[in-house]
Amino acid sequence: MEEKSRGRSPQTVNENSEWAELWPDEDIRALWVHKIGNLLPLNKRRNSLAQNYPFKKKCNAYFAGRENVSSYGLTTQVLGEDEWTPMVVKKRQKNLLKIMKDSWRLHESTL
Repeated sequence: MEEKSRGRSPQTVNENSEWAELWPDEDIRALWVHKIGNLLPLNKRRNSLAQNYPFKKKCNAYFAGRENVSSYGLTTQVLGEDEWTPMVVKKRQKNLLKIMKDSWRLHESTL
């Protein structure tokens, strides 16, 4: 199964959408759209199903059914969120970077 990292908040936002309300600043949206805190390992089919739907509808498209659902824990973490706001993405970014830093011992000297 082909897995790709796909953003939760969409790159293209309709003016009257939930995404425009939650991510009103285009510069902030552009800054975060490709950061690890906003990305999920998903297969291409699941990502295409979700389009630019509101957050809860995207989650349904991502996780409904048994086929082509990502088994990565990083993907299923988002089910615990009510909204996908900049604050949620920033918090997730911080947590994921800490996990990577600790797991890969990036804080240790490589002398």
